[in-house]
Amino acid sequence: MPTTHSSSRCEATASGRWHVADGSLESLKWLALALMVGDHVNKYLLSGQVTTLYLLGRMAMPLFGFVLMYNLARPRMKAASVHRRVVKRLAAFGVLATPAFVLLVGWWPLNIMATLLVATLIAWLLELRTVGHRCLALVTFVVGGTVVEFWWPGLLCCLGARSFIRRPSIKTAIAWLLATASLWLVNGNFAAMAALPLIWGFSRIHVHLERRRWVFYAFYPAHLFVLALALHFASTPRCARACSQVATNLVTAPEVQPLAGAAESARLKPIEGVSAAGGGDSSTNVTKWPP
Repeated sequence: MPTTHSSSRCEATASGRWHVADGSLESLKWLALALMVGDHVNKYLLSGQVTTLYLLGRMAMPLFGFVLMYNLARPRMKAASVHRRVVKRLAAFGVLATPAFVLLVGWWPLNIMATLLVATLIAWLLELRTVGHRCLALVTFVVGGTVVEFWWPGLLCCLGARSFIRRPSIKTAIAWLLATASLWLVNGNFAAMAALPLIWGFSRIHVHLERRRWVFYAFYPAHLFVLALALHFASTPRCARACSQVATNLVTAPEVQPLAGAAESARLKPIEGVSAAGGGDSSTNVTKWPP
């Protein structure tokens, strides 16, 4: 059962860093995974016809980014070389996810693991606190944003969360808010901003949930392979008709695009816009970014 934090512990630790209980943070990660799966099922198997799943899925990226940045901002992370280990994990599982990702959306941009990897690299460089490393962090942001999912807004969303976690204040809260709002350029709406009050709400309670460190890393490539396999079988006429009927029951539109056509479209159309920690790809119904 969740319990309520005391006000002082909820808002910040003695060192000034914002505090969220480990179980509550783990709950946010599981919630982000569920939102991501719903969004991907809607996008790849239901032709993107279920608007509710699409809008809920916009919260996955900010949630994954927050969880990652929070864990990297824990005390003594730099001394423990955690950034290096996280980069290696994200790179390894990002490569594992690439074949299924390419089948679903194409080669470019790179999947959400790459987005979180670049955000981790930038955070690592900023931790070193020298002018040279800060310049390198800027270069990493500019160049990395051209090849990763969710582009520069996705990176800004992660870095905005990092800024607030490390030094909670009105100034950093506004910066995080604006960074999250920039995902409008990718999503074509401000649904991602709903993640912020959700994060605040979870920071006010203590959920007793054990941390599963490797769940997201393994789950992301696994669920993409399952979706790619399902999409392959969904291309058969019989399965296409059945899945189309499911989509028809979920939406109010009188007609739903046949799944076979959606499958072909998903294979050929490059991704537009992010997944996790993590996680949350943007839908095919969004504004193209970059223009």
